[in-house]
Amino acid sequence: MAIIQRTADILDAEIEQGATFEFYCTYKNKTTGVPIDITGASIKIQIRTDADKTPIYATLNTPDEIEITNPTGGQFHVLMTDTLTSTFPNKDCKWDCFIKFADGRVKKFWSGDLTMIPNITEPST
Repeated sequence: MAIIQRTADILDAEIEQGATFEFYCTYKNKTTGVPIDITGASIKIQIRTDADKTPIYATLNTPDEIEITNPTGGQFHVLMTDTLTSTFPNKDCKWDCFIKFADGRVKKFWSGDLTMIPNITEPST
């Protein structure tokens, strides 16, 4: 009998609408803690209200909103601008992140819930 373990992490977060949201990640082997080389990889994140629902509120990709900062160290930076977060709905969403390696393998890095925090002050133009 095979034992299948969940490989993706759960990553829940809060996003303040109308504010910049950014963070850094390191993709590591779950057993050893050693960073996984993501040289030549592409990374994609999507945000929507549910896994099978439209619209898709955001699709983030390398190299636009996701920058691989240290490929051999498995590190990357995700940036959502204030303009982008101001378009998010006033309801909670789901998100996930997939990494497609140079050899064609695709791994889910995380999935989770996003809590949207509405802005009170309207951004100035």
